[in-house]
Amino acid sequence: MKLKLALLAVVAGFSLAANAQTETRQEVKAEAKAANQAGAIGHGEVNAPQPKAAKSTMTRAEGRAKAKAANKSDAVAHGNAVAEPDPKATKSSMSRAQARDKARAANKGGQVQTGEGGSK
Repeated sequence: MKLKLALLAVVAGFSLAANAQTETRQEVKAEAKAANQAGAIGHGEVNAPQPKAAKSTMTRAEGRAKAKAANKSDAVAHGNAVAEPDPKATKSSMSRAQARDKARAANKGGQVQTGEGGSK
């Protein structure tokens, strides 16, 4: 019971302190406007000069032609940074039957190593 009364007294004290403000909204706005006009309020780097963007010396058509030539010559990396080998360039000259026979012979001779689990 005493705790409730003490809590009620504290809450009432805070609410009275909030109502005790003497300045109205209009007064505060007028004071802020006057301070702003007098230059008393800093604005950070708003008034700082902005750096100009670098201008290119070539025309748009020249830039597009240069980019197109770079893309054709594969000078521009696409996708992943690591280039994957072309699968067509690594094709074997053996026929499929020859490759299969070579793999069977290697398996029989024990030349192909299997993982820890062995062959499945």
